[in-house]
Amino acid sequence: MNASQRLQLQMLLQNGIFAVLLVAAAGLGIWLVKDSRVQWDLTAGQRNSLSDATRKVLENMKGPLKITVSVGCASFTTTPDATAEALVQLADKRLYLAKHGGRNRVVADG
Repeated sequence: MNASQRLQLQMLLQNGIFAVLLVAAAGLGIWLVKDSRVQWDLTAGQRNSLSDATRKVLENMKGPLKITVSVGCASFTTTPDATAEALVQLADKRLYLAKHGGRNRVVADG
């Protein structure tokens, strides 16, 4: 066996091992993520969670519920020099603009 054939065999083995490890890593990643559920609550004290009393009231309601939403948005992409506190204040300001603008509004500028 000359050096060229030995090199080709070595490259073939390396590529094969790499392919097997890549598929194994992808499979492991899918297996780990499949049963994982991550929920982030960025509010202080989990204020956006429903209390037990509120859940009971909602469970006892009959028929469809009509819900309206007002949203205020702020991001680092539009204000890159802002601090996190400044972004929260800006989002809060925009939330109140959305509320005063009517139902089902999103304010991202203003």
